[in-house]
Amino acid sequence: FSWSMRIRQHLLTVLFTAPCIFLIFSLAGNGKSSSLHLASVMDTACRNHPALKGAHLDPSRRPLHIAAFTRCWTAHAPGGMQQHAENIYSYLAHESGHCVEVFTTSLNVGRDGFTWRGLEGNLTVHFLSGTEILSYFPFVDVAAEAFAAIHKSHPFDVVHSESLSSQALHIPSYARIVEHIPIAYTWHGYSYEAYRSLLNMAFVYPQGNEIQRKNHVKDPWEESILAASQHLLAQIPEFHQYPYHIAISEQSAEDLLEVYHLPQHRVQLIHNGLDLVPSAHRMPEREACWRIYPLSLEIQSTGAYQEAAGDTNLCRRAAWRKQLGIDPRAVVLGVAGRLSEQKGFGQFLAALPKLLETWPTLHVIVAGQSEYLDRLADFSHSNVAGSLRVHVLGTLSQSEMSHFYAGIDLLVNPTLYYQGLDMVMQEAMLSGVVVIATTEGSITKTLIPDNTYGMSYPLSEKDGMIRAIGSILQDIGQIPVIGRKASQAATKKFSMRRMGEKYDEYLHYLIECTKKKTCDHERFQAQVDME
Repeated sequence: FSWSMRIRQHLLTVLFTAPCIFLIFSLAGNGKSSSLHLASVMDTACRNHPALKGAHLDPSRRPLHIAAFTRCWTAHAPGGMQQHAENIYSYLAHESGHCVEVFTTSLNVGRDGFTWRGLEGNLTVHFLSGTEILSYFPFVDVAAEAFAAIHKSHPFDVVHSESLSSQALHIPSYARIVEHIPIAYTWHGYSYEAYRSLLNMAFVYPQGNEIQRKNHVKDPWEESILAASQHLLAQIPEFHQYPYHIAISEQSAEDLLEVYHLPQHRVQLIHNGLDLVPSAHRMPEREACWRIYPLSLEIQSTGAYQEAAGDTNLCRRAAWRKQLGIDPRAVVLGVAGRLSEQKGFGQFLAALPKLLETWPTLHVIVAGQSEYLDRLADFSHSNVAGSLRVHVLGTLSQSEMSHFYAGIDLLVNPTLYYQGLDMVMQEAMLSGVVVIATTEGSITKTLIPDNTYGMSYPLSEKDGMIRAIGSILQDIGQIPVIGRKASQAATKKFSMRRMGEKYDEYLHYLIECTKKKTCDHERFQAQVDME
């Protein structure tokens, strides 16, 4: 991933936050309408781009005019889908040279709209007025209308949608417009995931979730599981209306083929990719830490070590840990993300006293949000033995998360949710962290195929989490070996460049299919498999 691309991404982050919000409030406060007129800003998008000038170089790799639909962007809030959207659309615009126009929801509560354009003009983001991040409606209708307005004067070559964001293009009033334009959907979640996740919750908590238990609800899961199954049954034929589908993990691909019964030639596997730059230096640093401060379970207190001159430059995490009162030789377990019951943190909190008692020098660092953040904070201030070794940091920025990953040795993901592809686990593995997780969804098929890449345990194993963590702690010499292998595999599999190149190839392939009215998917897949 090029440094120029990294600089652009930093610019995107800056430009999408303060300036955009300033623009919204300045518009709202000048006494004029704060909603920009859609057509006036859209007609100039990518206007000098070769894709709009009819440039035809190599037909298989010519610049494309891409319509990109996503309900949320990184400027709205952190999250896997919006991070994927920014990563892939930035790559296609700046690295592949395409003209990408993104349609997303308004940034502010007043739902005013405006358009942001990248410095080079290849990437344009339309924050559409009258829409809000929390709902697909009326966003999908407004986005389809905006798409049609631009397409009329500057035709699009292909459409990409993050989950259901472009679904309105399939209603009759737009169907004729997109009849000869391929549309590909990347699925970050679908009804079968929700259905399977509810089954998991019912298995682990047969008496209901916490609220249901407090209210003594009879048959707590019957209504929600019935509703989820009905939604799934309705979604299966609906998915067949969507032309092409991109699965983000092996399990997702399998579900689309075997549960939704989509034909193979309409499903393509492309893993979500991440920017490798923030974690590129982490493995060399971690190797230095392992060498200078060998991991030990015999550490009794902080302050028992003395840093050698220059060591902080080689092992930066030592200083970060010192701020928390953690010895650089201590083994540290981390948890991160959405700290909810569905994500398994009820079970984690229940197991914590036994973990701390069994491993009296183990430290735990917590980063994230949701209801179990406060409960873990309360635990860290309790009188439970070992509670002082629980450090609750709360919600961290992306740069702070990079330090978090560097500072931990193990990460546990006790999720009950049927995972698509967990970004926290990807980032941890890139940084050389040993991941311990349930076997749900994509975890064992994509992230931890066997115990040489991490450790997994089934939900059916009552003390599986404690057993899995213990299997690592009983032989901490495994930590560098597994961490190294996990980082190498993740770097190869989950780079943004690899993802971007595969999307570029696939979108060109779909355009060729649409023109020829036939697809040679076996040949295309054979070429992909050779790479």
